[in-house]
Amino acid sequence: PMINATEGDEMPRDKHWMALVDDHQLYFVHNLDPLRVMKCSLTGFCKFIYSEKARDGFVFNDHVSHLRGGTPFELYAYPYYISVAHTTIYKKSNGHRFYTAHLVVICVKPWRLVYVSNDIRIHEQIYQTTPMVRPRWIDDGFIFPVGIVVENRDTMDLGVHVNDHSSVILRMRGLEALMEEVIS
Repeated sequence: PMINATEGDEMPRDKHWMALVDDHQLYFVHNLDPLRVMKCSLTGFCKFIYSEKARDGFVFNDHVSHLRGGTPFELYAYPYYISVAHTTIYKKSNGHRFYTAHLVVICVKPWRLVYVSNDIRIHEQIYQTTPMVRPRWIDDGFIFPVGIVVENRDTMDLGVHVNDHSSVILRMRGLEALMEEVIS
């Protein structure tokens, strides 16, 4: 798909796309900050249909582009879709990665990023009982979002891996009050 969507050689790697299906059309959120969306056909042809302009154009940089992809987007209340994305930050002290996860809300009419939560936190014991797979590059326990199921207006299940080691499902409640505030 990127053969038809590239805009020069400005992205050193291409990953963390977030799928979104709206009105039976397949889209990929290519980037969250700045927001870039591609519309794709089932034949593999993709075309950017929305590109927020950054000050210097779009340039992905590991040390600048912190908010990245995660789960596919799921419809919450049209035209609002939710996902959980991750952030990668590099520590000044040793250059090691520090990961966080965030609830993200996007509006598709018009395309815009509406909300990014603070860090999603889980019980410290889960981090402590799960081995760290890459201790050479990562010091702190983390969750990495990979799947999402919206059960109802107040509850969602989030598939994550912990420390690149164990897969778990987290149930998150209290979504309805937050989403009412975000949408208003």
